[in-house]
Amino acid sequence: MRKKDKEIKDPREIEEIISANKICRIALCDKDTPYIVPMNFGYKENKIFFHTARKGKKIDIIKKNKKVCFEITDSIEILRAEKACNFSTKYRSVIGFGSIKIANNPDEKKSSSNNYGPTYK
Repeated sequence: MRKKDKEIKDPREIEEIISANKICRIALCDKDTPYIVPMNFGYKENKIFFHTARKGKKIDIIKKNKKVCFEITDSIEILRAEKACNFSTKYRSVIGFGSIKIANNPDEKKSSSNNYGPTYK
């Protein structure tokens, strides 16, 4: 991150951002072409769960490349100025990297679907 003073490191604040939002964008890579899609999500025990159709572009890409990046944005505020070049945006976000897994086991699917939507202790 370029502006280290803006970086959010507190796990409680990260959890707060995740819990306050309903949309998570996931970025996948289809060979050398990026593909990003907004998704509803659930979160539990440092895992993000997505519900999606069994067929489609996302699934095709995931079957070939399990690497994923995600982004969740919170508290967006446009800071207006007289000149367009002086406009800014105030926000908080969580960005993470990992691998994605397709749940095929009915028990695993049931377990994750019971946790649909951001849920916390």
